[in-house]
Amino acid sequence: DRVAIGFIDGSIGFYTFDVSNDELKIVAAKKLRSALRDIVFSCSGEELYAICKNKALCVYDVESNMRIRCIRKCHEGKPNALCTLPSSSTKGQQIATGDENGQIRTWDLRVADPQVSTFKDLEDTVNDFAVSENTLLAASSDGTLGSYELRRRKLIVRSESMSNELLSIAPSKSFTYIGNGGGYVEIFKKGEYANILERIETSYTTGVDCLSLLREDVLLSASNEEADIR
Repeated sequence: DRVAIGFIDGSIGFYTFDVSNDELKIVAAKKLRSALRDIVFSCSGEELYAICKNKALCVYDVESNMRIRCIRKCHEGKPNALCTLPSSSTKGQQIATGDENGQIRTWDLRVADPQVSTFKDLEDTVNDFAVSENTLLAASSDGTLGSYELRRRKLIVRSESMSNELLSIAPSKSFTYIGNGGGYVEIFKKGEYANILERIETSYTTGVDCLSLLREDVLLSASNEEADIR
């Protein structure tokens, strides 16, 4: 029942959601020194992870709303994307982060030396992550989709280069949908990420910045430059 919202001024608001009155009630607020790039709850919901423009990676305890750890420089470039990883990931990997140079790192923030893996296969900004079973998917501004085996901690395949940057990911049971910068959704067959299966035109004049699978046969899309959801 806890909601967290990150703001461009570095603030994080912790809220509870009142279903009966359909409203958010603020519980606590924290302020970081730099703009929030992404936030995500842990798989258990007990921690909140946050990445910032100043390259910091911070962990908050949700119950106490207190910061419990902060890595001041988690990447060489500015971090841009963040994702929790399944418990089946080896070496205790909890989260993945991606930066503006295309670098991806995985972390176990419970140990003294938290960095587990580093991948340098992508050539531009990592815009979004998603997990499909034991595979980490990364959408990049270089127009490719990287897929990584979380147990063996290695690249499986990097897709063919698309005509536009890749911005968002939504995996389903059979397919993986990728929003691109030209207003299209690229479709990959699950587990086959080298080449696209087909492409959907959304009629957005700019990029498909967000995708969400409402149910198996309903995909929602949104663009930062337009007000409607399709």
